[in-house]
Formats: sequence, C-alpha cells, structure tokens
Amino acid sequence: MATRSKNSFLYSITFTLAVLLLGYTVLVTASLGINYEYISKASYFKSHLFLFSLDLYSSDLNQYYTTYKDYPQKTDVQKISEEDIKNAVDANENYVKDGTAQIEEKYRYLTESTDRTKEERDAAVKQRDAELEKYRKDNTKTEELIRKELVEEKDKNYIDLKNSIDARGGIKYYLTFRSTGEVCTNLSITSGIDNYISENNLLYWDRYPKEITSKEEQDYDRINENLLRADLQGYFIVPKNMENYSSIYNENAFFNSTRIRLINEAIAGAAAFFISIVLFFITSRRK
Repeated sequence: MATRSKNSFLYSITFTLAVLLLGYTVLVTASLGINYEYISKASYFKSHLFLFSLDLYSSDLNQYYTTYKDYPQKTDVQKISEEDIKNAVDANENYVKDGTAQIEEKYRYLTESTDRTKEERDAAVKQRDAELEKYRKDNTKTEELIRKELVEEKDKNYIDLKNSIDARGGIKYYLTFRSTGEVCTNLSITSGIDNYISENNLLYWDRYPKEITSKEEQDYDRINENLLRADLQGYFIVPKNMENYSSIYNENAFFNSTRIRLINEAIAGAAAFFISIVLFFITSRRK
C-alpha cells in the first residue's frame, strides 16, 4: 500500500512538472512571436526601427539640401518664390470671397423678404454692410503681409528641420550630389570618405542608394527615393565612439541584449519542450 501511494505521488509530481514545462514552452513561443524581429534581424542596423529612423533622416536631408539649400544666406525675397506669393494671394482672396458670400446669404431673408417692413429691411442692410466691412478689414491681407507671414513660417520650418537633423546626430552622413560632386556631410574629415571608413572603428556604415535584391530589403525603398529625389548618393555611418548623446546607441544596446535573451529563451524553451514530451511519455506508460 505504501509503495502504491509513493508511485502515485511520483506520478503526480512527474505529470505536474511536464505540464509546467509545456506551459513554459508556450510562453516562450508567444514571446518569440511578439518579438520576432529581434530574432529574424541579425543586428539593430537591419531592423525596421533603425531603417525607419534612417528614412526620416534621409527625408529631412532631402529638404535641407534642396528646398532649404543655403537658406540662411537668402534674403526674404529669395526665400519665397513669386508663384508661392501668387498662390497665397489667390487663396486669401478666395477665403474672403467665400466668407462674404456666407454673410450675404445669412442676411438675404432679412434684407429681401416682403414680410418685413422697409425700415426693418433697411436696418438689416445696414447691419449686413457693417459686418461685411469688418470681415473684409479683418481678413483681407496685402501682398506685403502675406510675404512676411510666408517668410516667418518658412523660417520656423527651417529651424524645426535643422533641429530634427541635429537630434539624429548619432548618424553621420557623407553625401554628394550625383550631378556636380558637391559634398554634403556632418563629418569633420580631411581625407576621403574611404579612408575614414577604413581607419575608424564603426558600428555601422553602408552606401546608398542601395540595390534591392529581395523582398526583405524593401525597407530601403523610401531611403533610396529620398536621396534620389535630391540627386544625392553616399554613406550613412554610425561611429562606435559616441561624441554626444544619441538614442541610436541605447536602441542598439537594447536590441542586442533583447536578442541574446530571446535566443537563450528559445534554447531553454526547446529543452523544456523535449523534457515535457519525455515526462508525458513516462506518465502515459504508468500501469
């Protein structure tokens, strides 16, 4: 009787352990599914997160070296094209025209209805005309004022763009205009870019636009497009030694540590699954 009770206890322990190990395997599998990119990508610099950041960066550089090229040296007249001025003037005229039409429609019944006395209609006309005059005065803009507002808006956009580029300073770039060979870079180098790459310890470097040879490389499409639209080509680089704070380094460290943890979890999960199968097999043979 004691032996039978002992065997039953061992069976319960074995079965419970098998269930727990199988449950652990399920949790590991779910974790790997949720964090699949950390396993599927060999490094942070091939991840969607980094390439998305590079996409935004290349888009900013596109604007910086085309729309805002030499912007600080331009006069207010040079900053805004005559076409932009004309479009803004036309837009303001249409805005005022639509607004006055709405006011006139609001007073149409009050000024035209035969159900009202002449004095009431005259009073409504006077009120309408006063409202129209005020609306036109408050909303009609001169070409000079429109130009001033456009320059102020573009100045703000330039500052925001420059701040956005500076915020991604952890990514270095060495780009050239394909048509002229003019260099655009945030690197302080005296020798050529090839020497810089070969002589420095880098976390990442790659040449763009990249040739896309597989579906997995389609994340490079937008980066290529941003550069080609600006007639640019060259290198994006991440030095190993950080000059100033950049989230790139923290994200890279987090990606690497998470990837190692998930690989270890995958190994442990595979072992747990194998052991649980063995234990289930043992308990299934219990007589």
